[in-house]
Amino acid sequence: MSVPAHQFLYEEFHAFVMLYAANVDGNISAKEETCATSGLSETQCATVKSVFNACDDNQALQVIFSYQDQYWATPEDRDKVISDMVKVFDTDGKHSAMEHVMKHMFERLLSGN
Repeated sequence: MSVPAHQFLYEEFHAFVMLYAANVDGNISAKEETCATSGLSETQCATVKSVFNACDDNQALQVIFSYQDQYWATPEDRDKVISDMVKVFDTDGKHSAMEHVMKHMFERLLSGN
């Protein structure tokens, strides 16, 4: 299956990454979804969720990494993604073991190590 085609604006890309992070445990709570998609219009939110729901894990990572040079090329960009990911994890008041693993995995992936 091919990766769904859509050219994300930064806010849409950011929401997509946050949804991916929120889904680490296989379930996105309403609080996590609200946190991940805050700042998007209803149309943008529907588009991001549609693309996200059309992706399996591998495809979602392909989408995320397709924006490497555009949206997370600097250390500051990468730090913002990680920081906001932690905010999504914090919505339920605790971090699961899977969320800790996801955070560390993204730190390594985003830094290119």
